[in-house]
Amino acid sequence: MLPYLFILLLIVFFTVFDGSRFEKIFFSSLVIVVFIFVGFRFGGTGLADYFAYLRFYNVVNNFDEVLNPTVHAEIGFRLTSYIGNYLGFSSQYIIVVMAFLSIFTVGYVIYRYSDYKILSLLVWLPYILTMNMQSSRISVAAGFGLLFIIFFYKKDYIKSILFFLLAMSFHSSAICLATIFITRLKLNTLFIYVIVSFFIGYLFSPFLIITDMLNSLGLHQIAWMVSSYSTSEDYGYPMKIYDPRILLAFLSVLLLHNIRSSINSSFYQYLVKVYYIGMIFFFFLSKNTIMTWRISYLFLLTGVLVLPFLCKYYNLKYYRVFSGRVMSVFYVFLYLLYSLSLIVIAQSYNFYFFSEGL
Repeated sequence: MLPYLFILLLIVFFTVFDGSRFEKIFFSSLVIVVFIFVGFRFGGTGLADYFAYLRFYNVVNNFDEVLNPTVHAEIGFRLTSYIGNYLGFSSQYIIVVMAFLSIFTVGYVIYRYSDYKILSLLVWLPYILTMNMQSSRISVAAGFGLLFIIFFYKKDYIKSILFFLLAMSFHSSAICLATIFITRLKLNTLFIYVIVSFFIGYLFSPFLIITDMLNSLGLHQIAWMVSSYSTSEDYGYPMKIYDPRILLAFLSVLLLHNIRSSINSSFYQYLVKVYYIGMIFFFFLSKNTIMTWRISYLFLLTGVLVLPFLCKYYNLKYYRVFSGRVMSVFYVFLYLLYSLSLIVIAQSYNFYFFSEGL
């Protein structure tokens, strides 16, 4: 538990430098620390995919295996594994590379666009603990997906298509990013869809309809994955309505909805819409905790920009409270508690170069 606490408290402490002239250097240093923490772990925060990744890596030791669809990993993972095997690297290579791709893509976006960069890192931390430290492939897909979302807004369609394909090459669920076109709708309309999806998600399970639709589109592999997750006893359990993730999500959506008419930046209007799309998936698929967590992550990762923007707005509105940081302090406290709840149930941290957990 101590290594996790160290990372958490380190990030929380340095949030006081957000907006200062030291912000970028501290943020960059923290990103490197997080990369080392994630890339050179042995195991993860849970009994998830770490050892499966090592097995798949060792399987893809020739180019024929790169083209072998029976290897239970997408072609981006297979090609990356082949390169590592060709160069003679140990199996930890694939963990390090996926950590690099996932950490530094998101880190770049935060560095380039966030109003409060270190707060962004804190907002991202629960996903680092539950995704990067466990489901590395979806983390890489989400990182490339975030770049796809940014370049789609910029109308740089060549780069956006490239990053969309890269995301798909590491996790098939990234196909959901195609729903980015929903951002053409108004914020009020998407807010209504968020509320409706919450009630629908708790009234019935949509997975049979989803698998039938995917099969009809010829996406049989993805349909099989959806069916496997939705029927699995390990992954198919529903989220509780009082789950802290749902409460925090609702709070953020309501705070965003409250300032909708004051969002003058078209970029942030777009990002809030993307965040709402993530909330629609989050609630609509809530009958399956693992699936809703992974798919919504592809969109909710924009929270690393949206929530600091939200905090900045309320900070300026109530600038006399906590030296103009009232909402930042509030969200730091929320994400401190949230991260602590994940750390308490996490598996012990093991550093790759040592044989025993710390």
